[in-house]
Amino acid sequence: MEKRVEQAVALVLRAVDFGESDRVVTLLTRELGLVSTMARAARKSKRRFAGALEGFAVISVEIRAGRGALSQLETARVTRVFPKLLLNLAAMEAAGALLRMAREILPERAPEPEVFDTLVEAFELLDAGAVARPLQLCCQARLLQLTGFAPMLTACVSCGREPKPGQAAQLSVARGGIVCRACGGAPEHLAGPLREALQEALEGAPLDALARMPDAEMREGERLLSLFVAQLLQHEHKLDKRF
Repeated sequence: MEKRVEQAVALVLRAVDFGESDRVVTLLTRELGLVSTMARAARKSKRRFAGALEGFAVISVEIRAGRGALSQLETARVTRVFPKLLLNLAAMEAAGALLRMAREILPERAPEPEVFDTLVEAFELLDAGAVARPLQLCCQARLLQLTGFAPMLTACVSCGREPKPGQAAQLSVARGGIVCRACGGAPEHLAGPLREALQEALEGAPLDALARMPDAEMREGERLLSLFVAQLLQHEHKLDKRF
């Protein structure tokens, strides 16, 4: 019995050459979630894929379930491009970082339409000339929130005590949020303005809302979020080894 073909709108998260002419393509689809596919003869067939596997574009795909872990990518065509994004190195780096994060934290075949829409929105803003670094930071925070992995920044993860507005806090990556001094504190210092800015991002502030954040705060925010992602990936790896 022939397996049915599923249609979806997608972003290319990664494409790796395989064999003489094939390509393994990791897609984030709005309808199906993250899907790993094999694109047969992708490096030869101009009709079936027509440059749609190069990334930084919204594409329409047809996917057929495979016999193993990989589905078969039957066709792919570009439906939307972001030409100005492709002319800006900083924008391309930010977009690439967001795609890598989505690939790292999302499970296979678990639809996350809001994640997909957020990434497309980020591409739109980058294409329109938004400042890349603050947009990337805000979008990364949004992705953590949408996938249920956001740090707790409004109250102590142990006792629930809330810091005053603008107050600095101590942050524990391992415990998933801020920890007050009465509960032992935490190794990372989180400045008050940065805590509030990140919380705004977690609560759904516009992706370009952090554009005026000072560079020093920006770098610190990037560092802290990268620690959370690393902790998350380490935890997921441990679960994979157990099961």
